[in-house]
Amino acid sequence: MSTDPLSGTNDPDLVMVKADALIHRHHARSLSGLDNDLPMLEEVLGEDLPLLEDVAEPAFAAAPPGQAAAPLPADSRLEELEARHAEQIALLEAEQAATLARLARAEQALEAATHLASATKMQVAEQLIEFDAHLAQNLEAWISRELPQILARELDGLRDRIRTQTLAQLHATLIPELSEKLSETLDVATRDESRP
Repeated sequence: MSTDPLSGTNDPDLVMVKADALIHRHHARSLSGLDNDLPMLEEVLGEDLPLLEDVAEPAFAAAPPGQAAAPLPADSRLEELEARHAEQIALLEAEQAATLARLARAEQALEAATHLASATKMQVAEQLIEFDAHLAQNLEAWISRELPQILARELDGLRDRIRTQTLAQLHATLIPELSEKLSETLDVATRDESRP
């Protein structure tokens, strides 16, 4: 229960109320343009101001034996803040641990993908080498099998063309010459037979 500090009971709430009234009074005077000096705090509250030790002493008085001291509102507020701070720290640590776990899984996935890409690259290189060897072997086999037939067909065609051209040239040049020679020979023989 709040009483006047001059009556013998030291109440810090009453001190704060009177100090607040003094501040409001000073603010009102400054707004009204009054230049009077402000009264001293002792003039408002009285000369017998309570000491800090007198105000705080009842709160820190020892509890009876076997009974724990009642926690002050400031202590409970501090404990509440500490508990909330501990919860926030625990949440941050949990989030950090989850983030680190995700990063570790991502690194493992990246390493696995890199290893798979390297293995795939080696496999493709081996397949290309095998295909190159297979291509060379098949090319040689195809040339050995098909080239003689191609050459034979081409040579047969060349022989036929040579024969055809030779016969045409023969008929065009040699046969007329031989025919003329034969005709002359027959003429000579006929003349010889007709003589007495």
